[in-house]
Amino acid sequence: GMQDEFQNLTDAQIRAHLKNITFERISSVDDLKDRKLSGDIIRNAREKFRNAHDRFEKARDEYKEAKDEYKNALDEGDKEKALAHAKEVLSKSADAMISHLERLIAKIEENENIEEERAVEMIAKLNVHIDELEAIKAKIDAATTPEEVRAAAKELKQKWHELRHKARLFAEHVIESRIKNIIKRAELMEARLDTLLSKLEENGTEVDVDAQLDEFSSLVAAAKEHFRQAQDKLMQAQDSDSEEETKALVDEAKELSKQAHTELKDAHQVLVEILKKIKEAGASIELDVNATVEIESLDVESQTNAEASA
Repeated sequence: GMQDEFQNLTDAQIRAHLKNITFERISSVDDLKDRKLSGDIIRNAREKFRNAHDRFEKARDEYKEAKDEYKNALDEGDKEKALAHAKEVLSKSADAMISHLERLIAKIEENENIEEERAVEMIAKLNVHIDELEAIKAKIDAATTPEEVRAAAKELKQKWHELRHKARLFAEHVIESRIKNIIKRAELMEARLDTLLSKLEENGTEVDVDAQLDEFSSLVAAAKEHFRQAQDKLMQAQDSDSEEETKALVDEAKELSKQAHTELKDAHQVLVEILKKIKEAGASIELDVNATVEIESLDVESQTNAEASA
């Protein structure tokens, strides 16, 4: 039958045969983005991130130096010097927090997997926090007595407590937006595979990948569900006024994201097996696997979660 005939063809003939059935790109990976940003916007955001990152590192170093100077002044019993260095410690601490939030804004600005509306809302919220920190910093700089410094310190500490988990929340949003994109790519891949397999079948090439396809589909579906649950937790965390609740919700969201990420990694392994089987059946596949399921290490935590107050 047709299949024997197919098996006896040379590679070149098979390729020629398959030319007629290379399947159309159902959609380009670009269409999977939640918003399209110009190269300029992305470049500017990345530049902004680098600058904010440099400011963060600098503030952190100066904070540590000021802390040492403050201890020395205390040891020397020099009250005036101690007050000046205490102000410096607080001021640099505020700088670190501000630049940390600016890094997060830059990460959101360059991200095409966050809807425009959502990005605007998140950036507006982060800017409010920055303004509040700037106001506290002005109080620190204007303080002339130990009492004023203590009051400003207390305010800064409260603000950091409030912010600590909110900042993690925004960082987690950035991570999840990538997972969302991988899920979309995996679903696109599924559609492409279906098209490819039915075309191969029409051409008499039998490829038995039903079991793997089912596994691939159920892994992607599970990832999608865990991702959806993670998003719900983040939305709740964003609206929460309680520090404990925010922390708990962000932790749960992270766990769910991790699960989704693992499921997508497993789906990728199954996909590799499916493509291998299709190739072994003698079909050449014009599928760019890497473009479709590039599972990057999703640990942007290290970049975005460095704590401002040591």
